[in-house]
Amino acid sequence: MKSTLSILLILFSFFVHEAFASENPSLNEKLRQLGQAPDDQPVRFAPSLLKNEIGPGIHVELHGTPVFLPDGRCFFIEMQQKDSNTDRYRKTIMAVHYRNGAWQDMQPAPFSGTWNDSTVSLSPDGNRLYFSSDRPVPGKPDRQGRDLWVVEQTGTGWSNPVHLDGPINSDQIEGSLVFGGYNHAYLFRRYDPTDGSAEILACKVTDGVFSTPTRL
Repeated sequence: MKSTLSILLILFSFFVHEAFASENPSLNEKLRQLGQAPDDQPVRFAPSLLKNEIGPGIHVELHGTPVFLPDGRCFFIEMQQKDSNTDRYRKTIMAVHYRNGAWQDMQPAPFSGTWNDSTVSLSPDGNRLYFSSDRPVPGKPDRQGRDLWVVEQTGTGWSNPVHLDGPINSDQIEGSLVFGGYNHAYLFRRYDPTDGSAEILACKVTDGVFSTPTRL
C-alpha cells in the first residue's frame, strides 16, 4: 500500500511539474517566441507584435525599448503613432502579457493611454515603473514640459501614477530615467523641444528620493 501511494505521489508531482513548466517556460523560450533566437546578428524585436509601419517617407508607428518584469511574464514598451491631423506622434506605454503559453496582443498599460507617456523604465527591485508624461501635475497648473512619474506594483496590478516631486523635475522635458550602481540614477533633460537637443544628468537616490540632478 505504501509503495503504491509513493508511486502515485511521484506521478502527481511529475504531472504538476510538467504543467507548471508548460505555463512557465524559460525567458529564453519566451524570447524565441518573440523572434529573438540567439544570433550574432541584430534582429527586429517581436516582429509579430510590433508593426513598425512605414508610410510615404515617414514612420507611421515607432517603438521604444522593451522593459521586462523580473518574472518574464510581461513587458512594457513605448509606442508612438503618427497623428495625421496634427502631424505629431502620440505616445502610449503598452503592456504585453504572456498567457496560455503565448504572448498576447499589445494593450495600453492601465496607467497610460490618455496623455503622452514615454521612456518607461524599471526600478532595481522590479516593483516600480518610471515614465515621462505631459499629464497635469497636481497643484502646478502652469507646469510646462514633461515630467517623470512612477507607478508601483500592488496586489491587483499597478497603483495610480504619482508625480516625482523635488528637483528631478522642472519646466523642461525629463525622461529616460535609468538606474546605475552606488544609488545613482541618470536621465535626460531637454531644454528646447524644437531641436531635440538634450543633456544627460546624474543624481543620487536615497530611499526613493532623488537629489538635484547635475550635468555629467
